[in-house]
Amino acid sequence: MHGDTLELARLGNNLTKQSGLTEKGQIVPGLNDFPDPRDNDWDWVKTTPYSNRHEMLTGTQPGGTAFPPDLDYTCDNWTSNKDPDPSLPPQGLTAGPGRPNAQIGFPDRNGGGNGSWNSSHGTRGCSQRSLPRTHGVGMFYCFAIN
Repeated sequence: MHGDTLELARLGNNLTKQSGLTEKGQIVPGLNDFPDPRDNDWDWVKTTPYSNRHEMLTGTQPGGTAFPPDLDYTCDNWTSNKDPDPSLPPQGLTAGPGRPNAQIGFPDRNGGGNGSWNSSHGTRGCSQRSLPRTHGVGMFYCFAIN
């Protein structure tokens, strides 16, 4: 599932749009599947199953390991709903003091950052309203062995 480089990680697994399914066996709606300008609004996406929701919360680096303890890419171990301090200058999708977020990946490997299945970029914050702003709704990966 992981490799020493992003390219080896991509080659070493079969996680794709067709295999990265929901718990109901459905394909996760991704970029350009059902484009709608409201896809970044939580009030819209929470009731619209066809909104873009292809970002999965992982909190990991490309090799599958955790970030150093001083970098929180897990929204305080998945317990925080805080967003970045609005008094701080914008810093993109990078975590840091006053800038909480969660690292995400893409089951369809389509999107900003590096398109990684497990570690592409951070979210815009930890609140439910922040997740759709980067095309997610708070989904996690689960793995099973048949």
